[in-house]
Amino acid sequence: MSYLKAMIFLLVLVSCAGAEAAVSFYEIPAQPEASAPSAHLERYIDGARTLGLEEVADAPFEPIHDFISRRYSGDVVWYRFGLHENVGGIERVLEFGSPYLNNIDVYLVKEGQHPADARHYRFGDHVPISERPTKTRGYKLPLDLERGERVTVYLRAESNSAMTLYALLWNSDDYEQHNAQVALVHGVYFGLLGVLCLVFLPLSLLFRRGEFMAFSTLAMALLLLNLGTYYKLGSPHLEMH
Repeated sequence: MSYLKAMIFLLVLVSCAGAEAAVSFYEIPAQPEASAPSAHLERYIDGARTLGLEEVADAPFEPIHDFISRRYSGDVVWYRFGLHENVGGIERVLEFGSPYLNNIDVYLVKEGQHPADARHYRFGDHVPISERPTKTRGYKLPLDLERGERVTVYLRAESNSAMTLYALLWNSDDYEQHNAQVALVHGVYFGLLGVLCLVFLPLSLLFRRGEFMAFSTLAMALLLLNLGTYYKLGSPHLEMH
């Protein structure tokens, strides 16, 4: 009898050790206003760069309080957090980046769903625009969650640059308004640089002043550099292979 009890006790210990840790869920408010689910964030580092979602789902994730930069580690970093829709009927947008990360894989696992059946989306500056779910500069994923629905989000990130990742949850209307404001700021910035080029280049030729030519050259270099970066990081007109 004592032997049987000991065996049952060992089985319970093994099953508990192998059980997946409970995912912490972020309770989505009606107006998230670019909220970050940082308090519910977990991380797992795959130094071997070989694990898929099914293996990682059972891995020992560590709780963290923010997306911590790994810098130039070369590791594959997995992040996990849960979302719980309390309202429903509101289109949400999950925005994440940074845009220069090479590959970002996003997996959405509904409550009770096996990881093998998760929805999978690809982003990153090594992923062509045509293969992304949204044809925009930034990385966004529309979420259509029903009231009471729970979903676990897995982010797999790898890059040969600094591993700086973030995630923000928006209402769709707020996100579009924010994007319009960002586009306006970019337009004003590029426009001012263009005006400086057009003004100081003729002045340098007219008055033969070296400082005017230097300033015009600097403004043109900044304009071309920033425009190149702007388009490289996700323009629908330039495919990144």
